[in-house]
Amino acid sequence: LLARLVNSLDHTTEGRVGWNCVTGSNDGAAQNYNRDKHRPHDERYDVADEFADIVTRLWESWEPDAVVLDRETPMFADGRKVHAINHEGKYFKVRGPLNAPRSPQGRVPICQAGGSPRGIEFASRWADTIITEGGGSAASMKAYREKIRKRARELGRNPDDIKVLFLAHPIVDTTMEAARARAKMEADAAETSIDSLLSSMSRLTGIDFSQFDLDQPLPSHLTTNGHQSALAKWIGKTPRELVRSYARKDGVDFTGTPDYVAGMMQEIMEEVGGDGFLIFNSFFDRRYVMEICDVLVNCTSVGMHPNVDESPFEQHWLSDSALVFDTVYNPEQTLLLKQARDRGCPTVSGVEMFIRQAALQFELFTGYEAPVEYMAETLRRSNAAARTIVSPDQTGG
Repeated sequence: LLARLVNSLDHTTEGRVGWNCVTGSNDGAAQNYNRDKHRPHDERYDVADEFADIVTRLWESWEPDAVVLDRETPMFADGRKVHAINHEGKYFKVRGPLNAPRSPQGRVPICQAGGSPRGIEFASRWADTIITEGGGSAASMKAYREKIRKRARELGRNPDDIKVLFLAHPIVDTTMEAARARAKMEADAAETSIDSLLSSMSRLTGIDFSQFDLDQPLPSHLTTNGHQSALAKWIGKTPRELVRSYARKDGVDFTGTPDYVAGMMQEIMEEVGGDGFLIFNSFFDRRYVMEICDVLVNCTSVGMHPNVDESPFEQHWLSDSALVFDTVYNPEQTLLLKQARDRGCPTVSGVEMFIRQAALQFELFTGYEAPVEYMAETLRRSNAAARTIVSPDQTGG
C-alpha cells in the first residue's frame, strides 16, 4: 500500500516527492494495528529494514523502459520487464510486482532521523537525507556525521550520497539585545504551556513526566521503549529546563543579529563538514520567513561574525557586504539603515518587508502586477515616523 501510494504521488507531482521513513514510538499508534504495545525498540528497526527493502524493490519492479504504449501491437507494457519480487521474510510475504508503472524517480529520496545506535544503523543503510539536532555542539554534530559516513562506507554506500541536515531554530533581530529578548519571550511563553509540553515528552517516551519535580534533574535510571535518543539528551536536566528549550530541540542557540547568526552557522558547518541546516520554527509567519529567506540567507554568503560586545554602529560592522535588517521604527535603527545605504550595503527595512508581503498577496489573489510604487508612496505618507527610504526597485513586487 505504501509503495503504491508513494508511487502515485511521485507520478502526480512529476517526481517531487520523498518518503519520511520513521518507526513508531507511541503505544497508541500500535493499538491501531492490532497490537497492545510496540515491539521492542531495536526489533522495530528490524521490521523497518525488511519493510524498506520490500518497498524499494517494488518501486524498481518495473524496469525504466517497461511501458511501451504501442497502439498498433497493441501493448501497454512489456511483461518481460515487469518482475515479481517474491519476498518471503520474517515479518512480510510479498509477491509483487507493483500494480502501477514505474514513477519518474523510481526510488524516491528517503528521509530519516535515527539517533539511537540502531536508528543510526538503519539511517546509514537507507537514508538519502538525515535530520538531526546533532547533540547541541559542533563537536557532537561532527561525531554524529562521521559515524553515519563510516557506517555507510562499511555498507558499501558512497557517504557523499547521504546529506546530513542539522536542525536550526534561528532567532534574528536588529540588535543582539532585541534577539535575546525575543528568545526569552519564547522561553517564557513555553512555561505557560508546561503541561502540554510535558505531555508531548510523555507521548514520545511512554514516561509520565508529570510525576517529577519541575526543578530537579531527571533521574539517570529512566529507560524507554519509545524515543531513546530524545530521552538520552533529557537525562540530568530539569523538566523546567527542557520546557524552556523545547522550541529549539536542545540544538545550538542561534540567537542574535543576522550577521552574527550567519557567522555562527558558517563556522559550525566549516568545522562539522555537514551538508546544511534544516530551519524549523513553531510558527512560520511571513515575518519569520522573510527574516530567514531575505536576510539570514543573504548573510550566510558573507559569513560575518561581529563582536557582540561592540556597538552595531561600529565601522567594522558596516562592511560593504553587510546586510542591515531594520524592523524597529525608531531613530537609532533608521540611522543604522541610512549609514548602511550610504556605504552601498544591501538593506531591507520593515516598510519594505510590508510592501513585499502586500504585493505578494495582491498578485496572488488578483493575478495582476502589484502597484509597488503606489504602495510605497502610500506607506511613506502614512508612516512618516519610520523615517525610512523605500526604493521600489528593491521590493521587486
